[in-house]
Amino acid sequence: MKILVINLDRSIDRLERMRQIFATSGLVFERLPAVDGKLLPQEEQSVFNGQRNGRPVMLTPGEIGCYLSHVAAWQRLLDGPDDHIVVVEDDVHFSAKAGRILKEAGWIPADADIVKLETARTHVRLASEAAA
Repeated sequence: MKILVINLDRSIDRLERMRQIFATSGLVFERLPAVDGKLLPQEEQSVFNGQRNGRPVMLTPGEIGCYLSHVAAWQRLLDGPDDHIVVVEDDVHFSAKAGRILKEAGWIPADADIVKLETARTHVRLASEAAA
């Protein structure tokens, strides 16, 4: 399966981390340049501000960039030849067994439009040693 990694141009260290993780898992990915919400003009950012239940809702530039980056990934799927793509952000943490599930799409139900893989309300050990 095609795997897209969303990554800001300025986040070279995160991209290198992803290269190491994917190499260890036996996976190949394509970098999708992230939309940098901090670089969007204010008038473009203001489109994402509004109200919900009578209260103001204002997205941060980072949230706007993240959203628009995912929209770009969805558009790549719609415009391309692939039936499925995996979209991850450059801070993802994979199980050592992730390669087995992400290499091919045979496990995806035929009627699925979106499959979201994540932990929810479950404690997950991310590292066994302190990061410096």
